[in-house]
Amino acid sequence: MKVHDSMRASYPHIFKYLGPWLQQLLNMSGNEEYKIILNEFERVWGGIAQEEREQNLERLDRHIDIASRVCSNFQSLFSEKRELGNDVEKANEAIFDKLAEIRAIVGLHRLDFKDIKFIKHPDLFAKFKGKNFLVEVTRLGNTTGKRADIYDSDTIESESGIRTRQIFDGEKSKSVGVISEAIYYKIVDKYGQFRNPKYQSDGWIVWISIGRDYLTVPKYVMEYTEALAVMPNAKRALDLAMQEIIKDKKRGLYSCLSYSILSLGRDDSDLVSPELRINV
Repeated sequence: MKVHDSMRASYPHIFKYLGPWLQQLLNMSGNEEYKIILNEFERVWGGIAQEEREQNLERLDRHIDIASRVCSNFQSLFSEKRELGNDVEKANEAIFDKLAEIRAIVGLHRLDFKDIKFIKHPDLFAKFKGKNFLVEVTRLGNTTGKRADIYDSDTIESESGIRTRQIFDGEKSKSVGVISEAIYYKIVDKYGQFRNPKYQSDGWIVWISIGRDYLTVPKYVMEYTEALAVMPNAKRALDLAMQEIIKDKKRGLYSCLSYSILSLGRDDSDLVSPELRINV
């Protein structure tokens, strides 16, 4: 695996900010293992990449440029973890987490949040309509166990052995309940990151990536990520999770949580629950 000079010229912002990590990945043993971004470069350079892969890299480079201009202290987003270690899988996970944070900065900017700043714990500070918010970013990650059981139809053709699985569009789809539960527990888990914040705020936000911010790699994302991104079930699941959070708030829990945002990645519109409003 080799990084060619043309790649550096084509994606200057990727190399400016992610370059040290990519070099560490390059030096890790395990050439047969997937190495985030580097494998995409290799496929583009070798002429075997689908057009979508090249578009994804171009989008990532463009988004890094946007994020670096709208988010103060942006460089610290990368410097908080200088060494990736020697485990390729853990290194990939760390970079995927950072891609989610980059996408969150771009998404907040598009939602008209101002004065975005990387503050580490929680991840971001931002203003909306004169109100201060603290933002914690997380990913739903790979699908295992109960969360994998989201298909409404699962059949195997007797003669060919071909398996066909479908997710139906509708509130009664199994996917809505399963994804809603996953979102709910992510919110609950990340709520603790807001304790003893250094910054005064009017409310807290949990930003949840479904894992397809710029690249979709099956090993690191939910199996049904691409289907989820184009179906209204995602918004139904987010609203259902927030309804449970609102019930909890009435019992004195999670009182400072104002919004949850489900990011579908790429340049898709991000889902906000409840709808953004001026008063917290």
